Amino acid sequence: MAGYFSYLPNIRYLSRSLDRNSIDETSDVKNLFRRARIREDQSNVVYAFNEYYIPGNIRPDQLAEQVYNNSNYDWIILMANNIIDIRNEWPMDDVTFQKYLLAKYKKQSEIASVHHYETTEQLDDFSRVVVPAGLIVDSNFDMSYLERNLDRQIEISYSNINSGVPEATTVDDNGSARDSNGNIIENLRVKAITNYEYETNVNDLKRNIILPKKEYIATFISDLDKIMTYDTRSSETIDSRTKSVSNSRLTG
Repeated sequence: MAGYFSYLPNIRYLSRSLDRNSIDETSDVKNLFRRARIREDQSNVVYAFNEYYIPGNIRPDQLAEQVYNNSNYDWIILMANNIIDIRNEWPMDDVTFQKYLLAKYKKQSEIASVHHYETTEQLDDFSRVVVPAGLIVDSNFDMSYLERNLDRQIEISYSNINSGVPEATTVDDNGSARDSNGNIIENLRVKAITNYEYETNVNDLKRNIILPKKEYIATFISDLDKIMTYDTRSSETIDSRTKSVSNSRLTG
């Protein structure tokens, strides 16, 4: 079965080859600016897709082979998830990820440094969420709330420190709050997220995709084939798969 680029229509350009026979000699090249996307009536149909988590270092063509028994259907997976730049929008494999970290942070100590701080979940006596997990805060973040039930009515500190967390003199760009001596002020309920953890989370978020069900593959291919044809009523159209461009070497 043909791959994605075989469906792209052609543009007939003037040949740039040095050994061309005449100034009018042409070459057909794929129209890379022609792009398709999933029809809205299909993208909104929940039962047409399955949610999927990309494991390990699998590539789109390997996943297509695994799911559809055809590696050439990798473009269907990418199109379904609106992935244009596979280098930045598909999860990196382990080797590429390590190279990326070293290129960005230069050394291991920076990779292990704090990127930001996040809250951990705090529940009240009725198991209601007072502070959700994952909020980006400063290292000395604190707050208090009132517990009101038959057993106790008391003000509770998120940090569990009665006097509260000390105020900061300065706060670094990554949220590290420091006292007048330059020491980091920490709330033990607040979690430090390293650059490594942050980049891993960003990479892993790309693993959540959708996969069109097998019974819709024929529709995808049929739609793509129709979208990639030219309007034959145009004067520039040679046929439904080929369009010409003006000869820039000719002057009137």
